Order: sequence, then structure tokens, then C-alpha cells
Amino acid sequence: MNKSLIFSEILDTIENEDMKTFAKECIKTIPEYFWDVGASSTGKYHPDYALGNLGLARHTCALVRFLNHTFAIESLNKFTSRERDILRIAGMMHDSRKSGSQADYDNDKYTKFNHPLLAAEVIRSMKDKHIISDEEVEMMANIIESHMGQWNTDKRSDVVLPKPETRFQKLLHWADYLASRKDIEVKFDSNPNAFCED
Repeated sequence: MNKSLIFSEILDTIENEDMKTFAKECIKTIPEYFWDVGASSTGKYHPDYALGNLGLARHTCALVRFLNHTFAIESLNKFTSRERDILRIAGMMHDSRKSGSQADYDNDKYTKFNHPLLAAEVIRSMKDKHIISDEEVEMMANIIESHMGQWNTDKRSDVVLPKPETRFQKLLHWADYLASRKDIEVKFDSNPNAFCED
């Protein structure tokens, strides 16, 4: 089954063909565990739709839905077409290393506190694909790094994550925050394999 087809709804909203091509290349870098786990390794911090099989992927889709709802409001949509796509792809990839690499996950299934930095590193490694400009790739990575917002320190880690400063970083953090609220339910097809095919 190709569980990554759940991201078709994200790809369908990308406005620029080169950005869509870049997004498809990004999806190829996502570790296998991503498609089988919930958004929270403990189940403590996310709503029911974001738990279990494809839970992290549904959380990601919800985040991009919140971005797209924002873009639909004229007074809030102060972004160019390419900026909207950069935000969508940053949203799609923000938790792509939630438990690190596949090898990291195989060793320890819990969330890695530095996962925003790990995901940003993967995005930066995509510069050599020469699909979109290096500046746009860097902007995506920069947006991803700060998606944890005020929760940028952890007592078990010396890492201090950057806080959102730009309007792009703040919007991604806000969408991630909404997609993590237990009191906001986002509807998905009741068939858990609805987006999968053999």
C-alpha cells in the first residue's frame, strides 16, 4: 500500500508545477515509520484523528488545511503564490523527522526534541535537486526550524530551538498549534486506508 497518497490532498493545493515537483521529491525522503505512527508518541498531545496508523500524516494534512483556510481569507492572505506553496511544503515536511531517521526510530520510537532541525536539514539537502531556487529551499527550512514556537526547550536536551519571528514562521506555528488541539476535530474518511492503494 502506498500510504503517502494521503498527501494527495496537499499536492492538489500546490499552485506552481515546480513546487509540486519539489514536494513530490520531499515526500520520497520521509522515513517509513512516519506513515504508521500517531502525531504524538505518547498519545498525550494530539486529538484522536492524529493518533494511530496514519495519525502523523493526518495531523500534517490538518495543518496544511488550516494554512489553506487562512489563504482563503482575503484580509489574511498577504502571500504570493510561491510563498503559499513554500508554506504548504514546509507544513507537509515539518514533522517528517518526528522520531529522527528510520534507524533512529528503530532504536527509540519516541519524539526527538530536535526534530524541527532534523527536518530542516533534509530540506536543505534538497538544494542539489535544482528544482526551485536555493533561497526558496532555505526559506522552507527556516520556517520548519521554528515550528515548535514557545515550546523551544526541553529539560532532557541542551538544544534550544529557534522561536518564530517572521510572518511565515508564525503562520506555520499557528497552523501546527491548531492541528494539535484536542478540542478541534478534523474530519477524514472513516476508512483508514482510503488514501492507500496496492
